[in-house]
Amino acid sequence: PAAAAAALLARMRLRDALAPTEYTFVGLLTACARRGNPRLGAQVHALAAKSAHCSCPGTGPGSLLVDNALLGMYVKCGRLGDALRAFGGMERRDVSSWNAVLAGLVELGRHGEAFELFGEMRATGVRADGFSLSALLSAAGEGFGHPVGEAVHALSLKSGLEMDLSVGNALIGFYAEHGGSVEDMVSVFQGMPVKDVISWTGLLNGYMEFGLVNMALDVFDRMPQRNFVTYNAVLTGFCQNREGVRVTFAKKAGLRGLGLFRQMVEDGLEISDVTVTGALNACAIAADRKVSEQVHAFVIKCGCGSTPWIDAALIDMCIKCGRSGDAHLLFEQWRHQESFHIAWNSLLLASVRDGEYEKALSTFLQMFRSSGLGFIDEFMLTAALGVCGALGFAELGKQMHSFAAKSGLLDACGVGNAIISMYGKCGELDDAVSFFERMTCRDLVSWNAMITAYLLHRQGEEILDIWGQMERLGIRPDSITFLLVISACSHTSSDCTDQCRELFLSMSSKYGIEPAMEHYAAFVNVLGC
Repeated sequence: PAAAAAALLARMRLRDALAPTEYTFVGLLTACARRGNPRLGAQVHALAAKSAHCSCPGTGPGSLLVDNALLGMYVKCGRLGDALRAFGGMERRDVSSWNAVLAGLVELGRHGEAFELFGEMRATGVRADGFSLSALLSAAGEGFGHPVGEAVHALSLKSGLEMDLSVGNALIGFYAEHGGSVEDMVSVFQGMPVKDVISWTGLLNGYMEFGLVNMALDVFDRMPQRNFVTYNAVLTGFCQNREGVRVTFAKKAGLRGLGLFRQMVEDGLEISDVTVTGALNACAIAADRKVSEQVHAFVIKCGCGSTPWIDAALIDMCIKCGRSGDAHLLFEQWRHQESFHIAWNSLLLASVRDGEYEKALSTFLQMFRSSGLGFIDEFMLTAALGVCGALGFAELGKQMHSFAAKSGLLDACGVGNAIISMYGKCGELDDAVSFFERMTCRDLVSWNAMITAYLLHRQGEEILDIWGQMERLGIRPDSITFLLVISACSHTSSDCTDQCRELFLSMSSKYGIEPAMEHYAAFVNVLGC
């Protein structure tokens, strides 16, 4: 512990009259970083400055090792401002110095500043290493998207770092979430001379992201080494792919997830909050009352810490497994007052998923009367808008739209997508189009929602126009997009059978998405068979 290290330093200086060296300070600062103790770290900084072991105005350059340890300590303790001040006062810097600040900027979501700092680093002649590019790939994925990530990839090829293990792992993670096709990710993996458990887990997770569950399981079976993160990735992937056309039999996915959880327990692997939440979600998908009681008992017996997410997953599982009495009991015993809205969200979403829209609306109004406007967040508002759309309550939906605008929730992408969907289902297509065109933040769900709105009004030509826009903008479709666009070909004034055939074949050849039964059915309908 950092306190024990500090006590040992005091004994070393006072009793044994030994002066600390640069390695002493590096050890102390590392301990402070690991324990998240910036207060003690600042005291060590002061002592290092006093003894001229770190850079300080008027004392000349100190030890580069100590300076870098200071940067790392401040960044890991969440004190980026102090790290930037220390960095500004350094007369000598190496790539580790730049990397420490770069990592801090990325961690706080200051992605533009991270790229600016990287530009300064290269301008000073410091050569980037694998950690530099890994941090840039994180910044590209979180703040800029596919084109910038590809530019970082190109830089890794140009600088000869594409074979670096950390860069390869970061590229796999980037292409798994932001790649144009699954081949981008697989190509990086196959080109890596050395692979570790992170590489294999990244590939597995990528296949899950693309909806290729069977290929992900094949990777899992071939992995030379696994850890609890690997198992969590598979468990989460089962739950993530439970709906839609990618996994037709949701119950089967849930049971496979529970089987994996049992294997984790039998193998003695670490059970984290993520693992428990995934197991509860898998049980909810399987919708087996007896199994849900067993999993619930295990969660209590193993002493898993009560967190809002675990408790919310418990409520959701109980509702979906026919244990509504237990769900309401858990709701009444909710202990997380600062996140009470999560419990309300669980009840609301459970009713929405079960198609009990009147009950969902009643839950929302009850929450509104008991807690006021302060508890309405973007998730709750999204669910309420979905209820308005399902019931065809256009006027109430417009009031929700106005509330979103006044409360500042309109900028949330999920809320915007729900507004498009609501207007489309309520027959207000012009309002849906107008809002879509004014959206400042769009994701794939936004495009799918707009296509769905047009499809509900049987306007196939407009859908094909939107598909053309998506291709020009480089927006990667998913299996739902293809199902919608293929279905739209049945509602055009001209024969577009050939275009539909090309679209259908491009699913696997261009985008790496295997057609499911629903795609074949939609295509057959277009052919008029």
